[in-house]
Amino acid sequence: MAKLSIVVPVYNVQDYIDECVRSIIDQNENDIEIVLVDDGSTDQSGKICDSWAERISKIKVVHKENGGLSSARNAGLENATGDYILFVDSDDRIAAGSLTAILDCIEETSADYYFLSGKKFYPDGKEEPLDDPIPREDITGKKSIDVVRYIAGLTKYPGSACTKAYKRDFLEKNSIRFPSDRRIAEDLGFTLRCILAATSFDVCAHDYYLYRQSREGSITSATTGINKSFWNLAIFIKESISQLSENHEPKGEKEKYALGLVAYEYSVALVHFCRVTERVDEAYSLMKDAKWLKNYLGSKRGKIISLMLSALVIRTTSKLLSYAYLRRERINNR
Repeated sequence: MAKLSIVVPVYNVQDYIDECVRSIIDQNENDIEIVLVDDGSTDQSGKICDSWAERISKIKVVHKENGGLSSARNAGLENATGDYILFVDSDDRIAAGSLTAILDCIEETSADYYFLSGKKFYPDGKEEPLDDPIPREDITGKKSIDVVRYIAGLTKYPGSACTKAYKRDFLEKNSIRFPSDRRIAEDLGFTLRCILAATSFDVCAHDYYLYRQSREGSITSATTGINKSFWNLAIFIKESISQLSENHEPKGEKEKYALGLVAYEYSVALVHFCRVTERVDEAYSLMKDAKWLKNYLGSKRGKIISLMLSALVIRTTSKLLSYAYLRRERINNR
């Protein structure tokens, strides 16, 4: 049995899939399997996957009808046999030597859940960190409630499924799968369930995940950001409030800290809110009803947003945050 199963969902990425697979294969690790899930591609992606499997024995291909990213990842989980699971999106890649570093960490601690480092990379070669760096000493060997509290205090909720490694038995025991009713923001609920259920954590600080930015036709760009992004965040916020709280009070100590992660995504939704053009009244009701989450914003940035929400109305706060966000994006894309 392979130590690592690397699940790669594939949909219409014929220009990128070779680069992705090669970044994994070139690491010359024998203790892995790669599960390529062709999610009903209409270009040459499925044939490219089959070509890789014919040449490399550690690669297997699953062909399925199109069901979206979550469905493809779940199909990969069902076909994975490794002790640990990694997810790599097919237009991204991983850094040289990273699999060896992850396997070394697993050999050392055998944790349920590993935080991995990631970078965004742009067409001009510029790179920037994907999430806040997590010092290993702040996570390894700590009680799960202390880990949740620490994560809730970060500037950004590290919600990406691709910057984690998961013990497969842990996922199976807790019946953790991706929600199949939406195509973006599916990582958030999956990650939250994992963080709440895991009993042991570790960090592998070696550069690992390389997340491609500004790809034309990607899920995040093709769905045209604002309305879809907002309503997918809304699903996560509403589900999480129901799961973690009752009458605006957390159901327990761990849930109290987890609400900080939900509050971060509320702040992200707040950035988008002023530009929502669909179901505007419903969007406002959601933001108003969930405004109490501001009390759980723990980072320095979050506390500033909390003060803004206390002093200003929701729409004004949203416009100010949106302006700051768009200005930062313009600077990054120069």
